[in-house]
Amino acid sequence: RREDKLATAFAAVWLTFSFIWVFNAIRILFAFLGRPGLDQLFFKIDQIALFTHVVALGYFIFLKVFNKNWLNNLILVSFSLLGIIALFFIFTKGVALTQVSYFSTKYSIKAPGSPSWLIFNLEYFAILPLYLFDVLRNVFAWMGRLKIFNFYPFLMSFSILFYILVGYFDEKGLVAGWPLMLFRS
Repeated sequence: RREDKLATAFAAVWLTFSFIWVFNAIRILFAFLGRPGLDQLFFKIDQIALFTHVVALGYFIFLKVFNKNWLNNLILVSFSLLGIIALFFIFTKGVALTQVSYFSTKYSIKAPGSPSWLIFNLEYFAILPLYLFDVLRNVFAWMGRLKIFNFYPFLMSFSILFYILVGYFDEKGLVAGWPLMLFRS
């Protein structure tokens, strides 16, 4: 059933999200302990979780908005292939250490000669309008039927939309240190 597929895809979004933060926490611990090699290694592992997460985000929203098996499979395959290409460059071209604080570091996937940041943006901006559309579609549905509105579909997309808007600026790597920790909490 469609609802089962949607619930499974939604769960995959939040499961892959949790992997991002587990690896990020390990990475920050190594940064705090003064182990830059392990810090950078876990940043790269974290990027595997990030691009896996983007695949789950794309699959979920295309399933929710279009519900076409061929399109869902196309998104699954194309986002996966793009993610593999991005990861190849992250692991071969490296990453850039952009900031260091006394307890944290900030890396960027914008290494010279690497298309990884471009691929991330391509995938991100391919799904962002669909999340906005789905949230607005649910809001307008609520406005049209004030008494009978199912908040579940709205909250599914709204929770992800809010997260990906905040997460985008975190991935940009603008700040390290206490402002980053405050922003993440």
